[in-house]
Amino acid sequence: MKRWRIGLVAVVIMGALTGAHARPRYFINTIWLSSALRHGTSLESIKRTIDVSKSRGCNAMSVCIAWDTERPDGSYDFSAYEPVLRYIVDQGMALQIRVNTALNFGIRLDWVTDEMVSCTRDGAVYQRKHGEWLPVLTHPVVREKMRNLYRALGAWTRERHIPVIAFSAAWTLYMESEYFCVGLDYSAASQKAFLAWVEERVAGVPLKRLNERWGTNLTSRDEITLLSVPQPLRELFF
Repeated sequence: MKRWRIGLVAVVIMGALTGAHARPRYFINTIWLSSALRHGTSLESIKRTIDVSKSRGCNAMSVCIAWDTERPDGSYDFSAYEPVLRYIVDQGMALQIRVNTALNFGIRLDWVTDEMVSCTRDGAVYQRKHGEWLPVLTHPVVREKMRNLYRALGAWTRERHIPVIAFSAAWTLYMESEYFCVGLDYSAASQKAFLAWVEERVAGVPLKRLNERWGTNLTSRDEITLLSVPQPLRELFF
């Protein structure tokens, strides 16, 4: 290939990588903002954290907002977060918002019932250190509350002209709780929902056929649980 053609190809490739259509790369540091504010951390101290993050090469900040910002009437109050969010944007940094789902750091929610915090470990309801509860993220009420909070955050930041690159969560429905690393079992609420879901799909299928399909050795349909079926089926359910 002639040199000018090689050079032209190189220019096109570099243009594609560095041009206006190239995806930006974010180097993110996280501030557990809801916890910091609850513990009385000063705005100046939080700003210093942001400044240091920027000086160390971070071009984006992820801040967590707890879901106890909901008022009794169902509205939300994000005013305490606004000075920090604006400061991040004013520093030319990208902003990512996540929701802190653990019921810790003094968070009390009137709508939470025992069924909504019944993630289990080795068959017993699991609590983290200091008695922190883990919400059952497969519970329909918990999911509804999460959706409501994200929608409220989206509307509020849009109304206040605060640009956000992403709304993300610290959890995954696949493992039921964001704290999957502790080896949680599945909650009663999740098991119940799974049994109803799977029965719709295998109604009338002989147990022998299910065992062949799943690679299991179930002796009764009563043995079908989230823990006894193949992982791909759990993923499909969640």
